[in-house]
Order: sequence, then C-alpha cells, then structure tokens
Amino acid sequence: MNHEAPLQEFMGLTFNLSNVLMITVASLVVFILAVLGTRKLAMKPTGMQNFMEWIMDFVKGIINSNMDWRTGGQFQLLGMTLLMYIFVSNMLGLPFAISYDGVLWWKSPTADPVITLTLAVMVLGLTHYYAIKMKGAKGYFKAYKNPMTLVEEFTNSLTLGLRLW
Repeated sequence: MNHEAPLQEFMGLTFNLSNVLMITVASLVVFILAVLGTRKLAMKPTGMQNFMEWIMDFVKGIINSNMDWRTGGQFQLLGMTLLMYIFVSNMLGLPFAISYDGVLWWKSPTADPVITLTLAVMVLGLTHYYAIKMKGAKGYFKAYKNPMTLVEEFTNSLTLGLRLW
C-alpha cells in the first residue's frame, strides 16, 4: 500500500491536501460535538451534555492530580479541546482509508508526524507563554540556569509529538 500524498504548491510552500482536508474534518467534528453538547444546557444533563460534562470531569481530574485547581483550572478548555481533537483525529482513519488514483485522501491526521509535532510545538509554545505570564520574565529565566533544561525542553516536545504519531 504505497500511496502518494496529494501535494499542492502555494506561494513557495508545499501543502499536503490530505492533511488539510483531514485537519478540517477533525476540527469540524470537534466543533459540532461541542456545539451539540452545550446547546441546551440543563441542571440534569442528558445526551450530549452528559458526554461533555464527562469530558470536563475527566480533564479536571487530570489537572487536579498534577497541580492545584487555582493554577491549572484556567487550562481546562485547552485540555478538553486537545483531548477531543486528538481522539477524533485518531478515530477518523481507524475504519478505512480512501485513495483515488494512487493518492491517499482520507487518513487519520495523526498518522502524519508533521501534524503531531506541530501539536507538540504548539503546546510547548503555550507553556512558555503562560510560564512568562504567570512567573514574570525574571522568574521564568531562573529555570534556565541549568543548560540541560534546554535539552530537556527540546526532547520533551520531540517525544510528545512522536508518541502521538
């Protein structure tokens, strides 16, 4: 099963149209799930609201197990979004792959290391941004007195992306 990727060049950049298609599909599915899950909120949740509250509780439990809620609570929506996006992305390519004329169009977005490494770098960038925002520049740069911290940051983002792939 050697399939080629549908590539398109635009302004000197090469885009994999299969990745663009599948990222768009995964994003739309997550958006639709979020809208359906929060459309008719009630005190006694049923249906999709129940599902969304389960995801909220799951992410809240992860945050509480790693840090106090006062600090980590602001990242609950980010955690929910990443969890839902990665789950949907992994499930999209599970039942089948669609190829036409030897070109693979439908696959899991997380089957491409470029996508997973991009997600890892995005999370790494957000962690640095929020670390500076919460600790200030002086407190942030105190952590980098040890040069191994830079190596650790690079390897953490690399292994995070490769594990997801």
